Amino acid sequence: MKRILTHLTLVALVIAIAALLSNVPVVSAQTSLIFKLSPATIPAGRTRTIKIKTAANDDLTGFELQKTPEDTGVIIEEPGGQLADNNTAIVARVTVDEDADPQTLPLQIVKKDGEESTETYTVDLTITAFSPKAMQKQAVPPNLEYQVDSMVQPMSYKGAKDVFGRRVADAYYAIVIGLGNNTGFDLQVNKIGFVTSIPMQVPDLDQNQRPVVDASGKVKMRTELLEITAIDRSLIRSSIEKEQNFGVRALALNLLGGVGTVTTGFLPFFHALGPRANFSSFTSVVNGQLKDGFIQSVPDLTIRHLNRLDSSLIMDQDFVLPNNSERNTVVFVPRNVLGLTDLEKDNLLKVREKLGNLIIVGRQIQRFENRQIVVRSGASGERSRESGTPNPATPTNSPAPAPITIEKLEPHSGTLSEAKEVVITGSGFTPGADVKVKFGDRLVPGSVLSATEVKATVPPIAAAGNINVEVIVGDRKAKLENAYSYIDELKVESFDPTSVPVAGEVAVKIKGKGFLSGAEVTIDDVAATNVSVSNDHKVITVTVPQHAAGPVTVVVKNPNGKTFSFSNAITYTE
Repeated sequence: MKRILTHLTLVALVIAIAALLSNVPVVSAQTSLIFKLSPATIPAGRTRTIKIKTAANDDLTGFELQKTPEDTGVIIEEPGGQLADNNTAIVARVTVDEDADPQTLPLQIVKKDGEESTETYTVDLTITAFSPKAMQKQAVPPNLEYQVDSMVQPMSYKGAKDVFGRRVADAYYAIVIGLGNNTGFDLQVNKIGFVTSIPMQVPDLDQNQRPVVDASGKVKMRTELLEITAIDRSLIRSSIEKEQNFGVRALALNLLGGVGTVTTGFLPFFHALGPRANFSSFTSVVNGQLKDGFIQSVPDLTIRHLNRLDSSLIMDQDFVLPNNSERNTVVFVPRNVLGLTDLEKDNLLKVREKLGNLIIVGRQIQRFENRQIVVRSGASGERSRESGTPNPATPTNSPAPAPITIEKLEPHSGTLSEAKEVVITGSGFTPGADVKVKFGDRLVPGSVLSATEVKATVPPIAAAGNINVEVIVGDRKAKLENAYSYIDELKVESFDPTSVPVAGEVAVKIKGKGFLSGAEVTIDDVAATNVSVSNDHKVITVTVPQHAAGPVTVVVKNPNGKTFSFSNAITYTE
């Protein structure tokens, strides 16, 4: 009996324990993820790239970084972030306003299943107060060669010819140079040159820079590598402009004009009307259609070459290479300096070998990183007599630059292909500042001459008309409506009337295009009077002088030197 009671007691105990265990919840084996943030602190007024990972480098596929409330002053530029490091990290760009309060801000990371959030985690981001800080000062190195990354690549002869013209390619090597600045400072580059691999003999000098003489009285010589400097931009422009005036195209065009002028002079010797009319038609074709056809079939590429030179060349004028940035430029060295043979002169490997090491001459620019400056009175701040504690520093913003204005352009008109330099008069220009000038929809570099003047070169355009001109200095802009007029190339098309009395003193309208104010008109080398150009530059009205009976040649000459000759233009009758 006693044994039965003992067994019943054990059974009851087991049942009671089982009942208790049935009411305990089951614990999941899954552990919560622990996230970490790098960097975990961002000062106000800064932008940083943050990276979020787990302590165990878990796969974060499906996790997203949530947007922050607008009143926090913290903006995540790419909501959701981007996966990186084999999907074990979330990367995002975070910008903190200057006015953001110091705080610890929880960033939320959620895991989504479709549109539903299944898990939510947080990681703390610390925002510190805005504080202007100067860039860390470093010792200025004696030579910028060891602080700038560079790449040197000569252009082929054909490439230089296509870009800058035949005359430049014949005389110079065009060298493409890439510069990368990682010094921690902005750099002002003044000149570029090369320490070539070409040895040269120079006198050996003592400490007083006097030649050293040996026992026989002969000056000692030592070997140095030849140093060369990149050619000045103005010389390259001169070569391109010379090609325009004295190249093969220019000689052929001048020859056509000369033939037309010479043949016109023979007209008075024809007494028979038939041959005279035929010869007159021939001279008209030479002066008109043949010359125009040559101009259209063999275009003048000078403007394009000059524009390419201006856009690719950043030397000559000092330019600033910002820190952590790259810029490309093209420099030129004379072909005959490197001493290459005819077989080697077009071998780019040989050219690069002879060029040797690159030299950069310039200086570092030290400046404050932020635009806000803290001004304090005295070394430790002026103390208050009542409390005995320093007064808080008063932040002051540097004054904003004055707005810019445009008043006029001089000159304010030019032909379609004329690369004319214009001076823009206005106010608010900052000497030394980077300035751009927009002619219509074409943007070209400009240069500040003074606080009231900017200079720029007008780009070529396809159609005549008035365009707006806009000057851009940083984030400041000024526009002048219809400030510059593009005028067609000079051409004479017809005359009204085509017959005038020998006594002259008759008004004749010359119709065409490209007539400029101040144009001159001659009738067989005799100047016409009362010359007047219409506002649309398409009609010139003149008073013709007296002349013997017969056809005459009319020549129109613009103030820019361009002329157009028209044979048998009008006929004088009894």
